[in-house]
Amino acid sequence: MKTLVPTRLAVVIYGIVIALFGLIHFVHADLMVAAVPFPGGKIWLYLTGIALLLAGIAFIINRYVKPAGYLLALYIFLVIILVHTPHAFEDLPSLTMFMKDVALMAAALVIGNTGK
Repeated sequence: MKTLVPTRLAVVIYGIVIALFGLIHFVHADLMVAAVPFPGGKIWLYLTGIALLLAGIAFIINRYVKPAGYLLALYIFLVIILVHTPHAFEDLPSLTMFMKDVALMAAALVIGNTGK
């Protein structure tokens, strides 16, 4: 069966979205800091913002894709466990964020598996 959307294009789009998530960590750190489950909240937001930016760039330029995909999946897994799981089933928006991050983690694993 012929592929309708080239995999490379999908990876670039995913990379752009992940890089934008990284930028959001810097622009909206004041709003996001309440969700950080560790002391030093803003520092963690800035560090993870840098990591998200680097993963997005790795996907876009097609370099270090395998480690970037696996490390991104690990980071998202930790967000799922530490941030979303405690509140996932309290209301629909929390459940939606939980499911979105599970899908983003799965996509990062697929990209990591197909990358070089």
